[in-house]
Amino acid sequence: TNMMDLLEQSTTSDYITMTVLRNGKPVDLEFENPGTSLNFTLVQQTMKIKGKNFFIALWESGRECFSIFTQSIAAFFSVFRGKSTAGETLGGTFAASQSIGMLTTKGFAHGFNSGIRTVLFLLASVSISLAVANLLPIPSLDGGLILVSLAELVTRRTFHPKMYLILQIVGTVMIVLAIALLSFAK
Repeated sequence: TNMMDLLEQSTTSDYITMTVLRNGKPVDLEFENPGTSLNFTLVQQTMKIKGKNFFIALWESGRECFSIFTQSIAAFFSVFRGKSTAGETLGGTFAASQSIGMLTTKGFAHGFNSGIRTVLFLLASVSISLAVANLLPIPSLDGGLILVSLAELVTRRTFHPKMYLILQIVGTVMIVLAIALLSFAK
């Protein structure tokens, strides 16, 4: 029904099949999935959607968050398996901010409700993706601290505070280098 729905569906397969009306007759169009950079928009159509029970809406939002969470994990693992590059998957800060700005602008161009929906969807997606990234086993992130805690649990000794400092510095350097490389990678 809208571009956000189309972008959500485009993450599920290598090809997208759309049924469109041409001269009043349905025609199936199939094209290779371009990812998140679709070069067209759908004609705006205003439609009322009946409100949902609070608990049903809560369940559906939880299911959508879980879907984004699993897609984020799959994207990180696709880099490690060599199916995609880190630059393609993570995009860099400039590309991410450019995409968010473009989607938000297009959302508000279709109306206030569509704009708010787009902003909230992007906010949730970025937050969940950051949560997944935060669980990576890099020393200064939560995933690294979980690993250190597990190591302390296994060895039954607490690491010296200087070791924590060294791990934090190494982790911070790794993160800064990753951001720099992804921001300037093409």
